[in-house]
Amino acid sequence: MLELYNQEGKKNPFGNVYIDFGVQVNGSPQINSIQAKLLMDEFNKRGVNIGEGIVPNFTQLRLVADQEVGLAYKLADDVKEVAPVSAYPFYDAGRSGLFRAYLNRNGNWNANDDNLANSNDNGRMA
Repeated sequence: MLELYNQEGKKNPFGNVYIDFGVQVNGSPQINSIQAKLLMDEFNKRGVNIGEGIVPNFTQLRLVADQEVGLAYKLADDVKEVAPVSAYPFYDAGRSGLFRAYLNRNGNWNANDDNLANSNDNGRMA
């Protein structure tokens, strides 16, 4: 997604649309705390350093049923490396938890939305 963005001259490569492309996780989970902890535990088991935050894309994640939260993310079996938050030109990135990562229709990169299933007037539809 970032490569396509750069090829288009730092514009949304798909025009005036909103794109969820993954999630961002970091810190001591307070936002979406149970889901964040489950995913962070997966990274720790595989020796993936979370550092200041990492951004797995949807191809690196699998949805799984969890008794406490309903649906949660786990890592796909082949994941060994994940992009750091610093690899993206985020306009805003959340702290201490699990956040939705998206490119909005205005071309802004964000990873701060704590509502993982949000719809709004920026173009996303449920």
